[in-house]
Amino acid sequence: MATRRDFIKMGSLATVAGVTAGMTGSALARTPDGLFKLPNGIGASSFYSGKNFEPHLNTVFTLGHEDLKNPVKLTLTDVRDTLHKSDTLFGRKTKSCSLVFEGSKGRKLKQDVYQVDHETLGKFSALLVPISHHGNQYEIVFTRI
Repeated sequence: MATRRDFIKMGSLATVAGVTAGMTGSALARTPDGLFKLPNGIGASSFYSGKNFEPHLNTVFTLGHEDLKNPVKLTLTDVRDTLHKSDTLFGRKTKSCSLVFEGSKGRKLKQDVYQVDHETLGKFSALLVPISHHGNQYEIVFTRI
């Protein structure tokens, strides 16, 4: 199981590159030279911002994982953009986007990297972390530098 610490150890730039490279479907297209391009000229820093996810509050995201027999549906319940004034990476202030999801109380998902699918945003990979003791609230955080 990949821990959040392991995921962060890869480095913010590698994480953004990895998450972007893991995207498929309507959210991302491969250019003739083999590079990935976000739709409508959206850059990775714009895609992974609260501004992009806020219009999709209270909509359903479907998560897939190799350990799941069937995909799991989670509802996006909160979106927050944060500028970390005290945290710096490579001498720059960091920004993060936090997405909070709620699922059914009967099913608990483990912390791991999942394939996330949304009918408008398309598909991407992200680290999902349980944040409630009841096991039905989860968070995905994108850190941008």
